[in-house]
Formats: sequence, structure tokens, C-alpha cells
Amino acid sequence: MKIDPNKSIFIQLADYIRFDIYSGKRKPNSRLESIRDMAIILEVNPNTIKRVYQVLEEEGLIYCHSTLGYFVCPSEEVIQKNKQKYISDRLKEFLTLLNNCNITKAEITKIIGELYGDN
Repeated sequence: MKIDPNKSIFIQLADYIRFDIYSGKRKPNSRLESIRDMAIILEVNPNTIKRVYQVLEEEGLIYCHSTLGYFVCPSEEVIQKNKQKYISDRLKEFLTLLNNCNITKAEITKIIGELYGDN
């Protein structure tokens, strides 16, 4: 994982794990690395990983088994609903930004078409 110094490391780490779950790289009920191991792998403070795990647990993406550690949510349906909400929230933020910049719907459509190679 490459860290962007211009963005909160906490947000980047949470997104990194989220995207692994959303993409299927981390399967339902699969075990996550321990807080200490994840901190070593990502070269960050264990307290940061603990906070990331707590937020992901609050979102329902992971759960903690008191003696075995953290695991990905067992429900594919919960993961998909979480993914849709995450994407929807980010799109709303982005569309608000575009609206604040007075970008029209036609301009947005044109830009998206160009990015996806539509003619």
C-alpha cells in the first residue's frame, strides 16, 4: 500500500481494508491480521490500526471474536449493502463539489463519457 502524505492515513487504511473486502480479496468470515501484525505490515502505529478496526466493526464490515481476533463480516448481503452505501455517499460528496464549482449535468456527462471512452 502506498501512503498519500496529503490524505489522512486513517482514512487511507480504512479504505484499503474496505476495498479488499468489497473486491472479494478478503472473503466473508476470513480472518484479518492482528492489530500488531497489520501495523507492522503497513508500517503504522498499532493504535491507528485499532481505530481503523473499530470503525470497520461499527460499519458492520468486520467483527471481533474475543479470543480469535478480527474477521470479515460473514454476510455477503451486508457487505454489498455497505459497498453500495459507501459508493453512494462518495458520489454525493463528489456531485456536491461539482455543483459548488458550477459544473452542469451536461458537462459531468461529457467528462464521464470521455473517461469511459464513449464517443
